[in-house]
Amino acid sequence: MIDTIKNLFSAKTRTGNTDAGTSGHDTGTFRFSQVNTAGVLFNNQDLRSRALLKGFLRAVKPMGIKLAVVGYDKPGSDKLPALNIPFLAYTSKDFGFFGSIKQGVLTNFIDKRFDMLIDLSLSDNRKARAVTRASTAAFKVGINIPDDVFDMSFSMPATEEENPGAFTALFEHLKKINAN
Repeated sequence: MIDTIKNLFSAKTRTGNTDAGTSGHDTGTFRFSQVNTAGVLFNNQDLRSRALLKGFLRAVKPMGIKLAVVGYDKPGSDKLPALNIPFLAYTSKDFGFFGSIKQGVLTNFIDKRFDMLIDLSLSDNRKARAVTRASTAAFKVGINIPDDVFDMSFSMPATEEENPGAFTALFEHLKKINAN
């Protein structure tokens, strides 16, 4: 599994330019070993996204990275059990008619200059992409979502049993990568 993760990085790491085909923002110099803050985006209505979040939190805990977590919630949807992880919820009501982000939870999130933003939402959701695009994070990472909005995108297991080890291996490999 570790070799699989390493192979996924070779063609997907983006450098800090703004040429066509990149995320459109200057990442400057990114070194994972210097990440102190991270924004995390996930879909609270998707069990796989929740499993990725749990695995990510377990893997990142020993690193001491300060996290801000926001999750998409669909109003009136109580099908899934409560998640025992503190996060700020956003809904479709946090967006204007044309997809603009309204004042509130999301504006504070996107205005914070995180060292890294990691999208665990697992969906090609326009609202999640709008949040990612608007974010002022220095480096944007997408999990299981191929999109040019990310500086780096990769695939990994979306089951709770497999992903903690995959995240740990991923972080070890990211420490070796410098994007200038």
